[in-house]
Amino acid sequence: MSRKIKIVLYAFAAVISAGCTVGPDYKQPNEEELTLSLDTSTQVVVSEDADAAAIVSWWQNFNDPVMTELITATLESNNSLQQAKARVTQARAVLGMEQSFNYPTLDLNGSYSRTNYSVETRGNGGTYDIHAAGFDAGWELDIFGGRRRAVEAAQADLQTVEADLADVWVTLAAETALTYTNLRTSQQQLQVAYDNLKAQSETLQLLKSRMDAGLSDGLAVKQAEYNMETTRSTIPELISAVESASNKLAVLTGKMPGELSDLAAEEGTIPAVSSDMLVKIPADVLRNRPDIRSAERQLAAQNARIGQVTSDLYPKFRLNGSIGYEAFRLDNMFDAGNDYYSIGPSIGWNIFDGNYIKNQIEVQDAIYQQYESLYRETVLNAVAEVKDSLVAWKQQQDKLDALQSAEAAAAEAVKLAEGLYADGLTNFNNVLDAQRSLLSLQSQKVSSQGAISTSLISLYKSLGGGWPNDE
Repeated sequence: MSRKIKIVLYAFAAVISAGCTVGPDYKQPNEEELTLSLDTSTQVVVSEDADAAAIVSWWQNFNDPVMTELITATLESNNSLQQAKARVTQARAVLGMEQSFNYPTLDLNGSYSRTNYSVETRGNGGTYDIHAAGFDAGWELDIFGGRRRAVEAAQADLQTVEADLADVWVTLAAETALTYTNLRTSQQQLQVAYDNLKAQSETLQLLKSRMDAGLSDGLAVKQAEYNMETTRSTIPELISAVESASNKLAVLTGKMPGELSDLAAEEGTIPAVSSDMLVKIPADVLRNRPDIRSAERQLAAQNARIGQVTSDLYPKFRLNGSIGYEAFRLDNMFDAGNDYYSIGPSIGWNIFDGNYIKNQIEVQDAIYQQYESLYRETVLNAVAEVKDSLVAWKQQQDKLDALQSAEAAAAEAVKLAEGLYADGLTNFNNVLDAQRSLLSLQSQKVSSQGAISTSLISLYKSLGGGWPNDE
């Protein structure tokens, strides 16, 4: 290698070593808001030493094998989850592409040409064969860090879609549990309707027998009949709700609707967790929420893009070179004296563009501000979801206690009304009112039991439960 070439390479090495990375360095947002604090009315303790691992597989707390099996199937086969995984693969490949630009390129080339020269251009003219083979190399020197910022943005993009995958994971686990809970709630309400329909049918038959014996009038029979048919009218809607929940579970688990018909037909209780199992939650548990992580990584990626565009204000340096052999005959192409090489730097600098680049920087900065607001909004929504779920869980428990007391009183009222009617001391309207009240309270109690479970599932989802955070 000649002395001049060495001087050129040394000069470029000095430029590289003195290079810088333009644009703002990323500063992670203040995350004090992610430290959860709750008032005592929630009956849940926020603790610094609480075990976050208990929230990861939260569905195990329900001790319902069917629900656990369905969630496992969803997290293995759901099509939305497969799409999210493919997006991660895509982002990883994009990162690899950006990283590849940091390395020199090397191209192999070869050629053959047969040229007939005129007398005017080459003495006596004649036909010549030219054989050539060699390598061309190029390397864009990242003096001002534009390429480094591009890689930084791609890395943050990858982390964003990984967080989005986690968010899909968390959402699907909760959605499966919620749908399963709705299925069991509808089944329980359906059972309440069937039980009341049976009791009302027996009452109707008794009244018909009393009317045949002259001990009752036709009005009581008709009242009992429309009361029974009113109860019967609620059954089709409940059957439809059961079937709809079953089909939704099939789609969530990646199956064809109808393939979980056995689940819709079988009886099951509403999944529940003992209140003493949820005693305390980690103070910084919100940091596990994938949507917060995704919003923060979007912010980081956009910050890097500001630097990437800013680098266009500065010159671009490139080192180019080639080496090879060229000869008129193929058999002596690699002989001494037939080799050639070239090496040298090049520079390009956009010194006037009508402020296009500066406006581009302003565009990227404005986008950054949007992501910054989105991040803050995501944090606020996360805290609100946790507090809403906790309040709903606590209030539904109080509601269930009241409904259970009311149901017991209503059941006693039905017995008393039926006894008074049998003794002729009251009219049948009181019996009907007592029966309707009992049916309504029984249905409300089942709904409240389902609401307690759904609010707890929503709480686990709002805490980012379901995705193992390995950071």
